[in-house]
Amino acid sequence: MAEFTPIETQEAFDAAIKERIDRAKSSVRDEYKEAEEWKKKAEEFDSKVKEYDDQLAALNQQITEKDSSIAELSGKIKIRETAAAKSRIAREHGIPEDLADRLTGESEDDWKKDAEKLAKLFQKKPAYPTKNTAEPVEDTKTQNMKSLLKNLRGE
Repeated sequence: MAEFTPIETQEAFDAAIKERIDRAKSSVRDEYKEAEEWKKKAEEFDSKVKEYDDQLAALNQQITEKDSSIAELSGKIKIRETAAAKSRIAREHGIPEDLADRLTGESEDDWKKDAEKLAKLFQKKPAYPTKNTAEPVEDTKTQNMKSLLKNLRGE
């Protein structure tokens, strides 16, 4: 067996444990190297997540704008379809075109019922004969005969 030699100086102690210190440093460096790689990857992922969050926010904004545009256009379409249906119903019932938008109700059935009521106001009612206050027009032959008769009576 080898004989033990005591270490008496700091340099001798450093030389004796240098190999162990280098091994420990390299193992710690390897561990930290992995940690540094993971840290770098985490930073890359964080930047990508931020980029994706920004893209997601922009896309959500576009979706919101599209939804509001769709809602606005759907409202306009509904208004036009309603006006067209009311106009058609008014024509079917003989109501003037200007009064088509006056039809009330929520559905076509309601508009048709209202149109039927309004149509009664616009139907031509039979005109009642008026009293004829003018004297009847007689033909010339009848007038001549009446005047001859008056002359014979002496009137």
